[in-house]
Amino acid sequence: MLYDRSPTTAGFFSIIYPGLGQLYAGSLSKGIGCLGFILLTMLALGSLGVLSTFWGCLILVSAIIAVYIYSIVDAVSLAKKSGPNYQPARFNSWYGYLGFIAATQAVFFAVGMKSDTLLGYSLVEMSSDSMRPQAEYQDLVLVDTRDFSLEVGKPVAFLMPNTAFKKDIKRVAGLPGDRISIIYGKVYRNGQHEGLLDVEAQYRQRELSESMNEKIVPQGHVFVLGDDRDNSNDSRFWGHLPFENILGAPTEILVSANLSQLGHSLQ
Repeated sequence: MLYDRSPTTAGFFSIIYPGLGQLYAGSLSKGIGCLGFILLTMLALGSLGVLSTFWGCLILVSAIIAVYIYSIVDAVSLAKKSGPNYQPARFNSWYGYLGFIAATQAVFFAVGMKSDTLLGYSLVEMSSDSMRPQAEYQDLVLVDTRDFSLEVGKPVAFLMPNTAFKKDIKRVAGLPGDRISIIYGKVYRNGQHEGLLDVEAQYRQRELSESMNEKIVPQGHVFVLGDDRDNSNDSRFWGHLPFENILGAPTEILVSANLSQLGHSLQ
């Protein structure tokens, strides 16, 4: 049985899901090609190590938008060319379309689940204001999951100890073997004032931020502190952070209610 391919329907399908319009218009290869281009772009940017940066993510988003536009225009063109005498292929059915979406989504889901290793990035949503003014509550922060270098004063992303999924970001205050204390709001490392960990007075008004007895960091661990000492759940309360909990190095803010924070680098 012959059917007409509606350009309007082809364009609508492409808006719903890139490549689906081409499938409707009879080109399975172009449908797969659209999503394949997105996947290859993700993998290429990941291999270059730029998906953990704000601009790298913008490039990926731009590529996705370009594919959407191409998918719509091409699907409408294919539908117009097919005319009223189109012979439907096996995939021109509701289960063919659903199967296409399910199969391609499974691939993207698998890649997304391995984004830390395959693509070199992860995301951490700030659950508090503990890193103000560097990052604020609910900011979405990019993490370079290939950078595990540990330096005093450098922010680090990690899984909270004794939790399965909760991620957080704090600043490294002590390395294995270091002696860490807080005296009059100043952090001391091995008996010396550590200027890299100084925060403004407005972020250390409470007694718990002004004083802490000396703690020795065990091997295989680091001691971490938030920049907003008064509102930070950090090593002062739950102890030292194991190396195996570290996810990588926070890089830039990807999403924020404060637009001036977009692309801001965590330092």
